[in-house]
Amino acid sequence: MPGLPPCEPLVIPELIMNQGSGAVNVHAYLVKAVRLDLDKKRIRVKIELPRLQLNADYVINGRILMMPISGAGKSEGNYTDIAASLILQAEPFQAGGREVLRMLRLGLPPCEPLVIPELIMNQGSGAVNVQSIYRNITIFGPSAYLVKAVRLDLDKKRIRVKIELPRLQLNADYVINGRILMMPISGAGKSEGNYTDIAASLILQAEPFQAGGREHLHISQVFTDFSIGHASLYLSGLFDGDLELGRAMNEFLNENWRNVAAEMKPILEETIAELFRKYANVIFHKYSVDQLFPE
Repeated sequence: MPGLPPCEPLVIPELIMNQGSGAVNVHAYLVKAVRLDLDKKRIRVKIELPRLQLNADYVINGRILMMPISGAGKSEGNYTDIAASLILQAEPFQAGGREVLRMLRLGLPPCEPLVIPELIMNQGSGAVNVQSIYRNITIFGPSAYLVKAVRLDLDKKRIRVKIELPRLQLNADYVINGRILMMPISGAGKSEGNYTDIAASLILQAEPFQAGGREHLHISQVFTDFSIGHASLYLSGLFDGDLELGRAMNEFLNENWRNVAAEMKPILEETIAELFRKYANVIFHKYSVDQLFPE
């Protein structure tokens, strides 16, 4: 096709995921289906690739599944039997007397990793009574979300979404003080949490407003419910660096993570809902209802 760069190999100058420049060998992709809806300016594509080989120069530092990892050098990854479904939403514009389609860019900040400057989580009732602050939060894994269901009720300005995430890793600087399941806890340092098999249901309640002669939505409330299949947590610097007390507390937290999560669930749901509301409004404020949900 004219104007397209070569895709064999596909060369990417840099990817910021602690992995550097490299090339992607795209081996004989097969287009399984293309569905074009010019009224809605939407294109649906299904493709299959028998194999992908990724070669790169890399630099890495951190932890994977609680194991420390660091290094720099060459990397090679081989992936087989890849299937992908894409929905391309476009908007029309005129060029040279012809209608041309331009893919919408949602304008969201990068979500892999997702960086949150600060979260304050204070729980003052029940078996968990803590005051905690998390700063420089880096979340790995949110881009692998799977949308299981979306229900729109434009009359009530309500959107219901069900998503699944196979894994999330949260790294942060933390300060904590209080009691967890009657056990005293205090400290400041680095935290790492790994969470798998996450399922979340969200209800987005919106209010309409006019901008540029079009109806937009403002997400005023988000209600969320979530479940976690498994969690592991490590906090460094507990009890002023007392290694024995810190080890015992980390073991206690990991053995009782379900009880801790149940006690913290209301404030976690409130925090997740507010984050999701802010990100959703980036989209809904930028694009009108008829652009996002064509009839």
